[in-house]
Amino acid sequence: MQHHKREKVLGNWIGIVYAFALLFLSEYLLYQIVGVSFFSLALAGSSMPAIVFISGCIIGMALEYIGQFGLGWWYYPAVLKRKWLLVLLPLFWGIFMLIMQDTYAIFRVIGFKPLNAVVISTLILGFLIEGINLYTHSWIYTSWRAHPIVLTLGWLVFLSFIFIVGFNAYIINPFGF
Repeated sequence: MQHHKREKVLGNWIGIVYAFALLFLSEYLLYQIVGVSFFSLALAGSSMPAIVFISGCIIGMALEYIGQFGLGWWYYPAVLKRKWLLVLLPLFWGIFMLIMQDTYAIFRVIGFKPLNAVVISTLILGFLIEGINLYTHSWIYTSWRAHPIVLTLGWLVFLSFIFIVGFNAYIINPFGF
């Protein structure tokens, strides 16, 4: 029992480190390819990174209230034990938004058409993020929502539209793609 608990705590820390590592990697790649990133914009005094990050926090928490709290489609085992961890969720949604925008921008710059860039960046990130979740079990999907086809469609239809297509078209297009 104690060994299993240690694995879950370690898994949560791995997930946290992984999120920041993915952010730093996407920012580094974007900067190397384009010469600009959210970090470089922030260092230059631009408010764009804060706008995108805060938008990710707000949009992500709206999804949490609908998907997790309203419909019960997923939950976080660590949060069930420590409710105060809910205050960290917006941070990770903000990071998620930055990573989605970075990855989309990278694929646009290297020559992908908009729809192809959305699909390939979403599939890669979905694979990487859901893959680490398979290892860490940081969040659990309930019933049929855990099926790989449902997850893939959820990423492609909902997350890609909300965090890339809809955000860039209706809120702000941070890199002009």
